[in-house]
Amino acid sequence: MNASTETIGSDSEKDRRPAQPIAVMSSNTRTAVASLDPFADVAATQRYVPRQATERAITEMRAAIEAAMPAVISGPPGIGKTVVLRQLGLRLRPEFRTIYLPYPRLGPDELCAWLLASLGASPRDAPPWLFDAYRAHCSDQGERVLILLDDIASIPTDTAAWLEGQLDVEDGFLRLAAAACTPTPATRLFPSARPVEVSLTAPMSRSECDAYLLARLSGPSVRADARHWTEPVASTLHRISGGVPRALNSAASLYRWGCSLEAVERLVKGEPVEKERIDGTGRRDRSRQERRSVPSVKARVRRRLRLR
Repeated sequence: MNASTETIGSDSEKDRRPAQPIAVMSSNTRTAVASLDPFADVAATQRYVPRQATERAITEMRAAIEAAMPAVISGPPGIGKTVVLRQLGLRLRPEFRTIYLPYPRLGPDELCAWLLASLGASPRDAPPWLFDAYRAHCSDQGERVLILLDDIASIPTDTAAWLEGQLDVEDGFLRLAAAACTPTPATRLFPSARPVEVSLTAPMSRSECDAYLLARLSGPSVRADARHWTEPVASTLHRISGGVPRALNSAASLYRWGCSLEAVERLVKGEPVEKERIDGTGRRDRSRQERRSVPSVKARVRRRLRLR
């Protein structure tokens, strides 16, 4: 799988070690993972299923970005903040060049190197003055850059101060959209930038859950499994997950790969579960009589070949 390498550093001088590369999942890799499991917990823009809360958040953040104000979305883990960030970046193209930063625990020089590399430059060292020069060049060309910053609470104080200074420049070259579990870090880290705070706390409704499951099961690789996803199944998965997208993905993935709904509920709650057998096709292990009434994948293939 393809992955881009990025540079990570620490926020304290005494603990600052040589930067280490980390693997960041590329868009092609996220798409490949999503094709294997429709409920894989990856924020692929192609798999976005609109719902009222996320569309409202995207609209409010977009208005703030276009007004040259930082926008910060806050909400509990797993509610869909990263998905909103990526969808926002997709909708603002080609007006903005977007740079996604999944791990902002970088020093100012390291952040400069990341930004310059993402913009097409690959300097060995990237002091802040070099970014200022590159910024002036891009501004003359009419380019604008949007940074999508995940987990803003982990950004070092000195890096936040440098980034806030960049956001205050009147040319409007650099814009910021970030995600945090609480709105407090944005106000504390960027006091003079006056970030616009957007809240995303509403879980999926039952109808939104049904639409989400239907969209994820519409691919050609999983279409054969759709007959097992009845209305009682969708209702139970919604109850187990509480409408939280990440929990729903986990529950639906467990059910798809063979767990009974009772086992799924125990696993989501962290309770011990006896290992269930799986018949190798992704369906739950049924009784012998039930298995006789449901032809296997091999039997269906043989039947189709005989018909040809």
